[in-house]
Amino acid sequence: MNRFCNKSNLCFLSSVYLVVAFFLLKNGSLIAQCMPPYSQFTYNIQPDGFTVVFNAESCDPDQIFNWSFGDGAIDEGTTPTHIYSEEGTYVVTMTVSYPSPCTLTYTQTETIVINSVSPSSLWLELSGPTLLGECQQAIFNANVIGGQPPYRFKWDLGSAYCPSDCPTGCSPPSQPIDGGPTFTASFQGTGGYGNNVCVEVFDAIGNSDYKCLEIKVKDFIYPLEINLNGTNSGGCYIPNSNIVFLPDIDPLTAFEYPIIYEWDFGDGNTFIDNFDGGGVAIHQYATPSNGNTPYIVKLKVSDLNGSMQATKDIVVCGDGNSSGGEWTLSNGTGWG
Repeated sequence: MNRFCNKSNLCFLSSVYLVVAFFLLKNGSLIAQCMPPYSQFTYNIQPDGFTVVFNAESCDPDQIFNWSFGDGAIDEGTTPTHIYSEEGTYVVTMTVSYPSPCTLTYTQTETIVINSVSPSSLWLELSGPTLLGECQQAIFNANVIGGQPPYRFKWDLGSAYCPSDCPTGCSPPSQPIDGGPTFTASFQGTGGYGNNVCVEVFDAIGNSDYKCLEIKVKDFIYPLEINLNGTNSGGCYIPNSNIVFLPDIDPLTAFEYPIIYEWDFGDGNTFIDNFDGGGVAIHQYATPSNGNTPYIVKLKVSDLNGSMQATKDIVVCGDGNSSGGEWTLSNGTGWG
């Protein structure tokens, strides 16, 4: 029997459980002294919320595992599965031992909670802009956590939703709309009043969840846009040089102080301005190694009433656009 293996520090614990095996001579017989056993277990609650799979890590095949699941049931082995019959809090006990004549044991206990909202239940998160100009297209995303796929989505866009040409086609359907996890919509002005965008998700075993966002659609506000100013060479912007990014808000009174500007430059870099700079951002892109490279710049502008979002495509010149190490300008500087 291997009493001194060292897998994941389970058996060979230098400061706690290391007991050097030695032999005693008694009545002409050699008696082996046993090292204390040791193991650790983890568990995973399955999608039904009541089935639990346990896994005990062990470095010695001679170890014996006995389990008590806290509801009167017992089992053996390193990977037992147990199904609880009702909700509740249970203390699970694992006892590890060696065959006779070894009498030392190790015990680990864990408390688990079984209920109808177990970690594998269905959860829904809904995201999207909460402040819009009239007829501005907005993208809403439903993110599902847990449950059992496939999922079905039903969207209710509220009374301000325009299913066709905005603002003339603003006659929302009377029933929720079947769709996917992403929905693009535009809305007519609500005069500053809220309009709820809601989605309900269903999974394959009958679970469901429901979330809403309140949006405000302001009349006479144009969609948020992004302007930029930088050195452009043949349709791409020169790397390692300053590019100025500016929010295009029309009218300027669309947002109320305090205003937060959140920039994402698409290359892993971000910038947040709490109005001190008026939302202006300056950024340099590194030289792409694989030729001209596109990026998507994102801007989110928020005030106490909500937020608007905008994106802009930008192409940064790669190594192939330079000649002899010098950049050749084709159309100078200007607004992109």
